[in-house]
Amino acid sequence: MATAVCLQLAACVPNFLIQEHFDAFNESWTQELVTWHPAIDRKNGHLSLPEAPGLGIDLNIDVARAHPYDPQAYLNIFEEGWEKRLGTRPG
Repeated sequence: MATAVCLQLAACVPNFLIQEHFDAFNESWTQELVTWHPAIDRKNGHLSLPEAPGLGIDLNIDVARAHPYDPQAYLNIFEEGWEKRLGTRPG
């Protein structure tokens, strides 16, 4: 969902340059969480934009309910490999 929001903003900002995303490192169930995912144009590296109204995606409530927020989840962005989302809470 965050990628869709960022892409909508990027499409509206005339001097926008680069949109990073780490969707490839998300857990596999996140692919089912929303109905649209950006495609990468291999010729120019651009991400596609949704064509539906609003953010261009719909949330799958059943998938969201199956994976509730985990307050113990922790991602230390100062550790090597953080983008792979393998972090655990210290202690």
